[in-house]
Amino acid sequence: MATINWASATSGNWSSANNWSPGTVPGSGDTAYIGVTGGTYTSTVDVATSVNLLWIQSSNAIVNINADLTLGAGGLNFTFGLLLVNARINVNSSIQLSNDARISLGSAGTLGHAPISASGTPAIVATTTNSIANNISVSSNNGIIFDAVSGATFFLNGQLNVAATTSNGIHGASNVVFGEAGYTGTVNYAPGSASTVSSIQTVLTIGCGTLQIGNAIAASDLAVSNLKRNTRPLDFIIEDFLGGLKAEAGARPCVEAMGDFFEITA
Repeated sequence: MATINWASATSGNWSSANNWSPGTVPGSGDTAYIGVTGGTYTSTVDVATSVNLLWIQSSNAIVNINADLTLGAGGLNFTFGLLLVNARINVNSSIQLSNDARISLGSAGTLGHAPISASGTPAIVATTTNSIANNISVSSNNGIIFDAVSGATFFLNGQLNVAATTSNGIHGASNVVFGEAGYTGTVNYAPGSASTVSSIQTVLTIGCGTLQIGNAIAASDLAVSNLKRNTRPLDFIIEDFLGGLKAEAGARPCVEAMGDFFEITA
């Protein structure tokens, strides 16, 4: 097992040994480390490949997954940069997202079923209608962003666990953002079980687009301790909402927080 480094701030294909230091393409037991700084560059996975760990740690790096990539026990450690997912990523362990790491999902892109842990404010963006089934955990005082471009629907089919003491809620001093400015598509959160989410007790920052929450919410009340808006236009909607809605004790009443910009449809 060795650590093979992307050699320079120069774009090129993953399969070319000239793009790696010490002059060899990383193999299934190796760590592929992409951390070169400088001008923006793209590392393109052009053929199906396997490595033990993919570690991306440069805000200048764009990693373009154009062929299937299999990651072993090391998984994916993604700290800075942009990951364009246009093929399958098969992860045999876990995906760690931190700081401002950003994943962009294309039409054929998939993240498999590996659990995702998030810290900082990483983002996952659907550039066309797509879905992920990963269970996502966000640590306290951190957050995660889900975006969908105009005309796209982003289906979140895994469980979202934010700084929770149990596995079935969104809790804590964290921030979950559905729709940054300019992303007017639909985010659909429906993990498929009525018991998956019983409460939301964190800050939900709402921007553009639509948030759909289907039968994942039980008929019991959905508790929301804080809502805030970060952009206009005020077109944020929850559709097909089956439960009630209330504010947690001591929190600002949600209907007041929502006021003129939030709509619930049955």
